[in-house]
Amino acid sequence: MAQNQHTYIDILKIDIEGAEYKSLEAFMDSCVEEKMMPVGQIMIELHLNRETGFEWFIGWWERLESLGMRPTWLEVNLLAITLVQEHSDPGCVEFVLVNSKDERSVLLAE
Repeated sequence: MAQNQHTYIDILKIDIEGAEYKSLEAFMDSCVEEKMMPVGQIMIELHLNRETGFEWFIGWWERLESLGMRPTWLEVNLLAITLVQEHSDPGCVEFVLVNSKDERSVLLAE
């Protein structure tokens, strides 16, 4: 963002097949001082990660919320279940998160 002299992202789409946690974590690290993310809306596909466990995920999610992001929509991705009969649970969920601390947002305006 700094290289392009940008200070704000209207919509950030993240669909990077399992690397979304580390990528968004690095972005969150850069937002600690401001205590909010310079993003209006995040559209993200979160993949189930059985290695890190649920406690880790809750901490990651709460950190995202502490920076202002709130889930407004989700859709369970049933593609793996539909295409492969051995799959009995969905491997990922699509989320839309809106920044509740964003003063530029027309979505949250009164």
